[in-house]
Amino acid sequence: MSQKSFFSVVIPLYNKERYITKTLESVLNQTFDNFEIIVVDDGSTDKSYKIVEAIKDHRIRLVGQENAGPSKARNRGIKEANGKYIAFLDADDLWMPEKLQEHYIFAVENPDIVWSCSGYRAEGGKREEQFLYAKEGVIKNALDAIIDEISINSSTAVIKRSVFNDTRLLFNESVRRSEDREVWLKMACLFPTMGYIKSVLSVYRVNAEGSLSASALDEIDFPFLSLNERIEDVSSSIDVGRKEKVLFYLKNYNIERVLGIWGWTYSFKQCEKLFEGHVGDKLLSILAYWDFLPLLVKKVTVKLYLFFAKKQRTLNKV
Repeated sequence: MSQKSFFSVVIPLYNKERYITKTLESVLNQTFDNFEIIVVDDGSTDKSYKIVEAIKDHRIRLVGQENAGPSKARNRGIKEANGKYIAFLDADDLWMPEKLQEHYIFAVENPDIVWSCSGYRAEGGKREEQFLYAKEGVIKNALDAIIDEISINSSTAVIKRSVFNDTRLLFNESVRRSEDREVWLKMACLFPTMGYIKSVLSVYRVNAEGSLSASALDEIDFPFLSLNERIEDVSSSIDVGRKEKVLFYLKNYNIERVLGIWGWTYSFKQCEKLFEGHVGDKLLSILAYWDFLPLLVKKVTVKLYLFFAKKQRTLNKV
């Protein structure tokens, strides 16, 4: 595309033949039409590539690569992009028609803010759930917002393309999970002011085929445990107070993830040693001791813990 677009929509694609048509339609039907779509097929073995190839629209650019994971696919899309802003969308998610229009308005009104995100709806599980942060507009401290449980996923984020000239902010190609959270944390450290559009502008499909959240034990090396080390090159440059907030957040995040793995797997002892040094030994001992509980009881226990932990954090802010 010779004319520079305002948005480059980057879609990593791997074996999503059941979803990619609807995903692309949700972009092509946007009320704001100054965009290009870059679909990076990550070595799909189903009909995904052919389905996209058959859609004749000059705004779609299809790029193929050998399977290397979503991070490399997104980074390839960033490299191929010519838009002023990059909007990310997963190949099984959807956008509301006004998604890009809302981000365009925000970008024009706030040209110095390099990233923004929006609310979304999760569907496909046992029930639908909306994720809307309490605040909206210009968020002065993105790190506080993340600690305050603003929910960001890849299909909600829009980032100025020039940001990625700093290669530290590209997606980490050495991991295939939690790579997007790493980017949001690095962005929050380097660009503390962000934008938030308090509207449901995207749909996150839970547990779609091949979804990265399909099973806790699929993570194998549990990359969330190394988040602190992976953002060290960025967090080391921020002030002590903000870095302490990052460490506090990651400590609690690790605890919640480990609890989730305990609650959703039959034998936590299979992976218990992997968490030593990342969460307290006392917690690991408790989880190992109660590992015999039925799976349903474990799930309910974890949900109750997370509910009361969130309530306590809310009370602490009051």
